[in-house]
Amino acid sequence: MEVKDIVMLVVLGLLAIVILSYLKNPGQFIAALWLRLTTMIISLGGAALSFLYVIWPIDLVPDIIAFFGWLDDLGALGIGIHFLKKAFTFPKPFSKSDEKIY
Repeated sequence: MEVKDIVMLVVLGLLAIVILSYLKNPGQFIAALWLRLTTMIISLGGAALSFLYVIWPIDLVPDIIAFFGWLDDLGALGIGIHFLKKAFTFPKPFSKSDEKIY
């Protein structure tokens, strides 16, 4: 190992010590991070599926029926926007008064 590798390991170790000492409960931080990442991935997948439904030629209600054919597309578009909003909305920071991470 070269000197720069040893220095990098020491710096990373010190950074990990600072981060872990800053966090009072590292397990809770890891759980919140995992929850946030999985929520974002699932929400982006749901948004992609709903937007694909809008452009897909096969619908639940055919678009030939004037107004009612577009209602299902409008509903799918609203669901997609909701999923996008959920994917990029960050929850409030965890405070001492909260008992659970949602």
